[in-house]
Amino acid sequence: MRKHVCQMTQREIGFLTLQVANVHSWSFTRHAREKMEERNVFTWEVQEALKLFSIIEANFEGGEKILIRGKRDIHGLQVCAVVAPKKERVITCYFNNADDVHKTIHLEAYDSGIDVVNRWSE
Repeated sequence: MRKHVCQMTQREIGFLTLQVANVHSWSFTRHAREKMEERNVFTWEVQEALKLFSIIEANFEGGEKILIRGKRDIHGLQVCAVVAPKKERVITCYFNNADDVHKTIHLEAYDSGIDVVNRWSE
């Protein structure tokens, strides 16, 4: 069950932003570390993205997770990370083209009816 940012209210976006911003010490899963090495993503790049980011989606499959996208342009790329704020963990991360606006996104894969704030609190 996922909800894309284009389907969210400002209340939901603000709520998710606070969930990420309120974590002061992130740990990286083994999977995240492996992907960082494989994709040449440095820890400082992810840490920077976790300070200045945009919300992309909320995901409730297997726990509460948020996909964020860092706002810094690094040679035409931006860091994206899936994080689990309740566990204070970075699940995975990768680079995405800075000019990618997801024109081909398949919104049918998302559920616009989810109330992110209520679902998060369950």
